[in-house]
Amino acid sequence: MFCRFCGVEIPEDSRFCPKCGANLAVRKAEEKEPELEVTSTECKTQVFTFPPKTTYDQASLPIIRWLEEHQVDIQGLRCEADTILLAGTLVPVLERLELDYVESDDSRHYQLGVMIDSRNDFGLSRKKSGTALNKQYEHWRKEHPEYEVSCKLDLPLSLGWCSGSLTLFCYR
Repeated sequence: MFCRFCGVEIPEDSRFCPKCGANLAVRKAEEKEPELEVTSTECKTQVFTFPPKTTYDQASLPIIRWLEEHQVDIQGLRCEADTILLAGTLVPVLERLELDYVESDDSRHYQLGVMIDSRNDFGLSRKKSGTALNKQYEHWRKEHPEYEVSCKLDLPLSLGWCSGSLTLFCYR
């Protein structure tokens, strides 16, 4: 299991996160979910939250571990991201990522695909951000027809004078 506040892996029976100290057992009475029988076709959401300035490659580690440990069909992907400048390069930082899934008997595990296109256009917007990245993604799809892509999310990146885009997708 992963802490829903900081994303670190923790023991299943944890009441508090050993890293961020968050109380994992506290829920308000009105937030309690009704007790229903859960079936394998019920969509669930796995939420990963990360400390500030967690780069996409750092954030991907607990996500990939979770995907390797669970037999699921990914139904959707949502992400909150920001941008920082690191060594002159536009780098996405993830704040929160949500995976919608249903349990599955399929033994193939999903991977998290990440593609980044960042350019320094000095505010001139010479090229529409994402165009090159879409071509890169389509090229990857043609080169790897054996992979099933369940969902894809395109996010714009910008620091004003630097722009780009981030594509996240789940495949198996």
